[in-house]
Amino acid sequence: MKAICFDLDGTLIDSLGFWKRIDRMYVESKGLVYDDELHKKMSVAALSEAQKIFTEHYNNEVNFDDMYVYIDKIMHEYYAEKFPYKECVEEKLIELKKTDFILTITTSTPSKHVDALVKRLGLDKYMDYIFTPDSFGVAKNKPEFFEKVIEKLGVKAEEVYVFDDTYYNLELAKSLGMVPIGVYDYTGVSRGDEIQDISKFSIETFCQLDIEKL
Repeated sequence: MKAICFDLDGTLIDSLGFWKRIDRMYVESKGLVYDDELHKKMSVAALSEAQKIFTEHYNNEVNFDDMYVYIDKIMHEYYAEKFPYKECVEEKLIELKKTDFILTITTSTPSKHVDALVKRLGLDKYMDYIFTPDSFGVAKNKPEFFEKVIEKLGVKAEEVYVFDDTYYNLELAKSLGMVPIGVYDYTGVSRGDEIQDISKFSIETFCQLDIEKL
């Protein structure tokens, strides 16, 4: 194995719970009922796709652009100032940096938020590459995203581990020949049993990761 692709939200950092709450806060402020299934669909979609999903679900009763401005401002503050690493993540990144693995982040989060987080946590000390939808003009939930990542890394798909908390992303990575590793997230966005089934192995926290066995 030559490379590792880490998802960001729900995998390396503890942020998904807040994403879920802020969606709910906005929707309920408009007198509407929040739908957990809607959140799951939007969490793996690019912005343009999320807008379509959202407006169709609420029959245009809520203005997506207004919600985006509301959420975007608050989320940027949290990426820049508050979201922490998940348990044992930084310790394992320090260990992995001493190996020959190419380390990358592959995330659906916009670059401006990622850049603010990377600067605060110093993630660039550990990562060789950071890939967002802005890197390629392609959403992470599209095969082309990971195909471009593989091309950029100059490795074969089967030489890449993909750590992610989302079943869809793990399934997509596996379909391309990459090796999926499931990561549990307490928010419940993960499909726990299915993630275990599709993954080479899964972890509840990075404390369980045995780097020598990678």
